[in-house]
Amino acid sequence: NVIELKESPIAGMKAIKTPAELEHYREIFLKTDIVVSRVIAWLNQNLEYGVKVSEKAFSDKVKELFAEEGATGLSFEPIAASGKNTAIIHFTTPDENKFIEAGELVLLDCGGYFEGVYATDQTRTFLAGGSGAQVWQKKVYTAVLKGFLRGINFEIAEDTTGFDIDAAVREIVNANKPEGFEFSHGTGHGVGIMVHEAPPRIGSSEASKAPLKVGMVFTIEPGLYNEKFGGVRIENTVAIA
Repeated sequence: NVIELKESPIAGMKAIKTPAELEHYREIFLKTDIVVSRVIAWLNQNLEYGVKVSEKAFSDKVKELFAEEGATGLSFEPIAASGKNTAIIHFTTPDENKFIEAGELVLLDCGGYFEGVYATDQTRTFLAGGSGAQVWQKKVYTAVLKGFLRGINFEIAEDTTGFDIDAAVREIVNANKPEGFEFSHGTGHGVGIMVHEAPPRIGSSEASKAPLKVGMVFTIEPGLYNEKFGGVRIENTVAIA
């Protein structure tokens, strides 16, 4: 008899990473960290010397640095947004005429593929120029950071689900957010050969209620956004060991 499967059994097996795969992940996320650190330093140095940098130039520099670190390709087109554009969750059209100004927020969401064919995914939101944050910027960043820390420090039990983590993160973010800012996406997603994989799901849907298992790799990425001001997102990829 032919039996219809609601979900692919391969997806479930693929979600559980082996120790060798997890070790590879540590190596390629170190390279991703280096890319992000280098491009932030590059931008701030240019601003310090009065050199104009557009969103497009910033995005191109991200791609260049991934290649220098040995990436064979990008996980996705970098999200390189500044100012009010940081409120656009999937901003993949960096403007060559939008120059990044000191004191405004910059949101960089990026990742790469390396020799082991696994994707990386990481987001950092920072202040261009490194100083002079406005009160609203501090409040929004602090609210997102508190939620992020709640997520990555969540105590995992045998029956913990992505729904549980999302609820805990969302509670903290919503309790601390300034008026007018919204956490308008899930808390995370699985990562593997594809940068977005399921299972696991870290969100408020029924599909997120499946128990998390040792070896799963997924993101924790709360964010807050207001189209009149901008947005903040912080994202790390984590594993259950």
